[in-house]
Amino acid sequence: YIQLVLFTLQETSFIDPLTKLKNRLSFNEDMQSIIPIALRENMKIGVLLINIDRFKAVNDEHGHDIGDKVLVSLSNLVRDSLRDVDYIGRYGGEEFVLVMPFTKKEDACKRMENLRKRISSSVFCKNLHVTVSIGIAEYKEPMTINDFINEADKNLYKAKKGGRNKVVC
Repeated sequence: YIQLVLFTLQETSFIDPLTKLKNRLSFNEDMQSIIPIALRENMKIGVLLINIDRFKAVNDEHGHDIGDKVLVSLSNLVRDSLRDVDYIGRYGGEEFVLVMPFTKKEDACKRMENLRKRISSSVFCKNLHVTVSIGIAEYKEPMTINDFINEADKNLYKAKKGGRNKVVC
């Protein structure tokens, strides 16, 4: 019984309870393994931050229960758009992180532009439409995980500052 409780506690500490995606803690831990493999295999790897535009307004106008449904629906839509080798996690609030192994920045940009269009044309609960801003970075040695995320975050900020509903590489 104690082992089951410990396993459950460990599992819940790495999984976002709402979206059932890996959480930020899990992402940071996984990246500790992914980057050395990428370096050893000379593999391109992209990291992307996806942020739902004006999500606070969704919660304010429609309530947090609808906001939660949007988060779940959007996370499922993104997850269904990824390859088996890709990784999605909930980075926090209305922000998601994607890791795309074997992917050059240009290819990640094309794929994310298609995803951005798919999201903006989708209808979420109660005929609600949302858009996303996406920032993309490609790992380059000797980046740390924080450097990697910060580059994607800078590009995400550029997308938001540039009018939202954009992908910035």
